[in-house]
Amino acid sequence: CCFERERERGVARMETMPYKKLTEDYFAAFNKHDAAAVRALFAADGNLRDWDISKTGDEVDVAVDGIFKAVPDIKCNILHMHVSTDTKTVIAELKIDLKADGSDSILVADVLQFDADGKIASLRAYKG
Repeated sequence: CCFERERERGVARMETMPYKKLTEDYFAAFNKHDAAAVRALFAADGNLRDWDISKTGDEVDVAVDGIFKAVPDIKCNILHMHVSTDTKTVIAELKIDLKADGSDSILVADVLQFDADGKIASLRAYKG
């Protein structure tokens, strides 16, 4: 009885997507300013939304490339990650450097929702 439940829980854990790693991969691609790599991490109909834009599908890489051009030194620093396997969601608390020397930065919370294939279904960014 008890062993059966433990085995079931162990199997469930092994089958869970590595949401933390997927999130780290997203920010690594973003920090390399690789819009194509960022886009590849999104689902075909994935949505990217922040306080200025909301883009879906193939518009995502164009929007991200626009961010890189507007803020050429932008870099995301992960402060904390909160993972929910039940909802396939990661909340990433970030310090985003707008200048290479870190002299200008903002605090942001990104909410990444993943689909069953481990692709980003939506990313919502909030200042604060």
